[in-house]
Amino acid sequence: MITIKTAYKYAMLRALTESSGAVVKTASGDVASFDDAIAAPLKSLIYTIFPSQSGSGIPSPTNIRIINGIDTLDIVNKNHIFYPTQTQTKTVTFPETVYRGEGDESGKFTTGFGIVLDLSALSWTYQSANGRFVSSSIASLVKAPQNNSTIVENALCEIYKVDISNNTASVSYDNIIAVSSAGNLQIRDTSLSGNLDALAARLSGKKFMYPLVTPEILQVTPVSMNTFEGANNIYTDTPVSLVSVEYIAKAASKKDRILSYLPLIYGRKEFL
Repeated sequence: MITIKTAYKYAMLRALTESSGAVVKTASGDVASFDDAIAAPLKSLIYTIFPSQSGSGIPSPTNIRIINGIDTLDIVNKNHIFYPTQTQTKTVTFPETVYRGEGDESGKFTTGFGIVLDLSALSWTYQSANGRFVSSSIASLVKAPQNNSTIVENALCEIYKVDISNNTASVSYDNIIAVSSAGNLQIRDTSLSGNLDALAARLSGKKFMYPLVTPEILQVTPVSMNTFEGANNIYTDTPVSLVSVEYIAKAASKKDRILSYLPLIYGRKEFL
């Protein structure tokens, strides 16, 4: 079995013969934080934004929860979050209001989510036997749900709770909206007693969000961002987002490389 003294010799030899140049590392999160960078351009940057709604609680006709979109986005790098001495900000401008999607440093932004801006503009019928309103098909615009759970995972509505059921005729509770497997929107709101005019007034200007059949690719502002020497904290000014970056990190010192190899070598028979 190899001794610690011999292991140290092997570790030192390996550390001396390997490349000690800078390496590319990754960091991600709502804040991508790292403290071992050299001052250089980022190798890559990906930002993902998610939709948010104002207020709290379950959406209902008495608790409207606005779906928030953005027209611009600031990507910020600070070398210290609480006591900034260096700050870099890049602003991304979108050609239209976006609610969810993923962009990169080249200016490519992909969004697979659409907004039905005015639910009252759809053609609705009332099914008295089931106590529900059913829209004309929007299957050409939205993806049919793969299963019931994907309805809730991927949809937002400002005025009704998005229901896990894809058939509102099978439920007894109220103030819900759902997407059927055929691509129809369904609303159960018994307080309206089947009054289509009252439904149109209630839905006026209310948004519904659901995945598009074909993702939309937008050309937005490219992002050229540098890292600071040492500490970096990269994030966006949106309330719900993720950032993922590749950056150039400082090479480990010879001492650190030797210490990192010791556990790999000590006690190994194949080095004898």
